[in-house]
Amino acid sequence: MIPFPEKILDNHIGILGKTGSGKTFASKVIAEYLLQKKSRVCIIDPTSAWWGLRSNAAGTGPGFPVIVFGGEHADVPITDHHGETLGEIIGTSNLPCVIDTQAMTVGERTRFFGAFAESLFRKNKGPLHLIIDESHVFMPETGRGIRDPEAAKMVHAGNNLVSLGRSRGLRIILISQRPAKLHKDSLTQCEGLIVMRLIAPQDRKAVAEWVSTTAAKTDRTSQVLDSLPELPTGEGWVWSPQINFLERIKFPMITTYDTSRAPDGVADKVVLAKVDLPTIQGKLSAIVEQQKANDPRLLKARIAELERAAKVIPVVDKDAVEKIRQQGYAAGYTAGAEDVCGKIRESIADALAKAEKKVPEKVTPPQKPNGVLVRAGIRRLSGIGESRVAESGTDDNAVRRKVAASVAANGDLTGPEQRIIDAIAWMESIGIDTPERTAVAFLAGYTIGGGAFANPCGSLRTRGMIEYASDGIRLTANGRSHANKPESPLDVEEIQKRVMERLPGPEQKILAILIAAYPKSLSAEECAARSGYAPTGGAFANPRGRLRTLGLIDYPERGMLRARGLLFLEGVR
Repeated sequence: MIPFPEKILDNHIGILGKTGSGKTFASKVIAEYLLQKKSRVCIIDPTSAWWGLRSNAAGTGPGFPVIVFGGEHADVPITDHHGETLGEIIGTSNLPCVIDTQAMTVGERTRFFGAFAESLFRKNKGPLHLIIDESHVFMPETGRGIRDPEAAKMVHAGNNLVSLGRSRGLRIILISQRPAKLHKDSLTQCEGLIVMRLIAPQDRKAVAEWVSTTAAKTDRTSQVLDSLPELPTGEGWVWSPQINFLERIKFPMITTYDTSRAPDGVADKVVLAKVDLPTIQGKLSAIVEQQKANDPRLLKARIAELERAAKVIPVVDKDAVEKIRQQGYAAGYTAGAEDVCGKIRESIADALAKAEKKVPEKVTPPQKPNGVLVRAGIRRLSGIGESRVAESGTDDNAVRRKVAASVAANGDLTGPEQRIIDAIAWMESIGIDTPERTAVAFLAGYTIGGGAFANPCGSLRTRGMIEYASDGIRLTANGRSHANKPESPLDVEEIQKRVMERLPGPEQKILAILIAAYPKSLSAEECAARSGYAPTGGAFANPRGRLRTLGLIDYPERGMLRARGLLFLEGVR
């Protein structure tokens, strides 16, 4: 039983108290009561303190059949990419669960909860008690604002759960040891409050602000606020203005395993309640497949594959080719003749000038058309080697327009141009329609900043085969039709192999260490040590920086390194 009216749980409540005040026990008393009633319950646990619900207090027998997603005691391991999927599973089932995010980095946890909260808000059907432990890390007070888009998305999605979730059946319990850091849009939406020991003035001020906006002051308000620094462990004020309830209560002991106790080696032997894993895994697989079927990136890749399969090889028009060849001969002959005539005119003028000075001079006889220029004219019209044709000094804009039209029609590509569009097509095959320029240059065998990459890119753009988008490049329909793409989607092993083949030795060593550790991050010191480098030397810092520039690793936190999910096809298929 719970030591206060059950009706308080029909609304959002906040459970506030400093570390060691007993707020986790109070929260678990409520969770145990809800689980005994077979209510729908989901706990977000960033501290790995809730898996003990699966065992009795002594750890010798089963507790509640609560499935654990993520963490060291996971029934089903998860990553930061499972937020949307879990939100749908929990919102559409009667599954009691704990979602343990302790092993996630700050960035991973941010991405996970933002997607989870949005999905749960859309999909939830029926009453669901959502318990969010350390809620201030999911809905933090932002102060002047958050620049990170993912963090802003997380805060907005979390606040939406509290402010709009009741109409979707959500009954939310926010637990926090730092109410001053909990976003006021969430705290002020709580209709009830359980306040345990709070010492910091700013945290007690947050409680006073809740009272001023949510509850009418009574003659006991000062008594409540003044007592907060001295409340014994396990005691707290339960305040529900809606039912006019305000009492100081001592919470009972929990009936499940206490995971908050200091490690004693017993946890590995705790007996856990059995859960229906096959049903859960089947539902998880079904939702993943459904999301894949509706993923715009995968649909685009499939459309591109069908377009390539339906592509008809153009029939060569021999008469048109011969006509272009004859026009080339004519243009070359004219260019050569004009060159010879110019030399004749110069010779005559020179001879006349010398004759006036009575200096006899032999006039240069007419010459045959220059064969080199004839062949150059052919090349100009056929679009081959145009940049190498010697300029004759004549106005050949019309010829250039014919050349451009011919090139666009024939689609002749240089080696660098072909490698670049093949690299973009390769990225498309794994679901990245607009890859970063650094990644394209890397896959094509070039580096950003040099003419060897920039010049063929400019040519491809002029010819309508690629287009730029922010820092990325994407193929046009014309470019895609001339690109060589893998016949079938590449698997993780093949992608990593191809990436490694293109890297120098130092980059290979560092990336191999981070791939082996994925999805975990490594500190720069640990990564350097495993790679055989000094963490402060250029021998480690330089290849590490190049790997980040190429988009193969990122820095999830200061001083931490991690391989990109792209290397494991995460988020791209």
